[in-house]
Amino acid sequence: MGGRPHDPPAPRRGDPPHRRRRGPRRPRSRGRGRQHGSGRARRRGGALRGTSGGSDRRRGPRRLRDRTLRRAALVAPQRRPHLPHGLVCPSGPGRHGDRGAPEPPHPPRPHTVTAPADDPTGLALVVFDFDGTLCDSADIKTKAFYELYLDEHGPEVAAALVDYHRRHAGVSRYEKIRWAEERLLGRRVTPERLRSMAARFSMLVEDAVVDAPLFPGVLPYLRDETLPVAIASATPTTELRRICDRKGITEFFWAIEGSPATKAEILSDYAARLRVGPKRMLMVGDQPSDLQAAVEVGARPLVVGPPAPWNRDVPRVDTFADVVAWIEARRGAETPEPPHTASR
Repeated sequence: MGGRPHDPPAPRRGDPPHRRRRGPRRPRSRGRGRQHGSGRARRRGGALRGTSGGSDRRRGPRRLRDRTLRRAALVAPQRRPHLPHGLVCPSGPGRHGDRGAPEPPHPPRPHTVTAPADDPTGLALVVFDFDGTLCDSADIKTKAFYELYLDEHGPEVAAALVDYHRRHAGVSRYEKIRWAEERLLGRRVTPERLRSMAARFSMLVEDAVVDAPLFPGVLPYLRDETLPVAIASATPTTELRRICDRKGITEFFWAIEGSPATKAEILSDYAARLRVGPKRMLMVGDQPSDLQAAVEVGARPLVVGPPAPWNRDVPRVDTFADVVAWIEARRGAETPEPPHTASR
């Protein structure tokens, strides 16, 4: 008549909803369970936190799988894609592939140039040395090397350094100062001493180079040239750009680079940035270092200056006006129309 003992009793007609009886309650856990929760709660929390709690055998394969997935989501770190050293992740898909692109060794100039694609054999870039090629400042550097050690070590050391400078023109001043300190003075040069002497050399030459004139025909050529034009020099890059800014010719160049990179490294960087072969670059200079850089990279060399044993078997002209004529003749034979107008 009354049914099974655990069935909930029928509600009375006069009882309000919140007073209605719902059957017997399950007894609570006694002892420690009343303070810290039931054993099932402890086992469940311990499983999520990776601590011991309950037996996996009682939970079954489905509960074990769910517990493993939840714990992996909580403790597994988010892995970032591995990139090789020196590579940067591209900001958008498809820019440089999935592995990023190498950072450029020097900051790019404000303007960009796209190499001409209509003529695969014509010139794409003309690179000039600065001292002795664009600017009549080669003798200024020679005089500065003589004065650098004259007061401290006398005329013999100064003359020996000048002789080394003339035999290694186009080499970084840091190498020449290091040679003077180690070979002439017989002492080990420290980085502080090297920077101090290089800064003193810059003070001797910078203002004089700014005041030195450009060779005849350089400024009209820079204004009218339709090909990208760049500079590769042994002068430090910061000083070289400062000199070009003070002379008012920076706007005519696609790129201006100097030491500590060598001229060969600068030419390779230019070819990579323009995405052209080295044979489409012309290196114009007046020293053996310019010819050596062009041969090492595979660019076309053009020597400007008097004949010498080192430039006997390469194209050579006497003046900058001859340089312009040489470029125009090769451009007329290989590119009937100007292939590109450089951004200024």
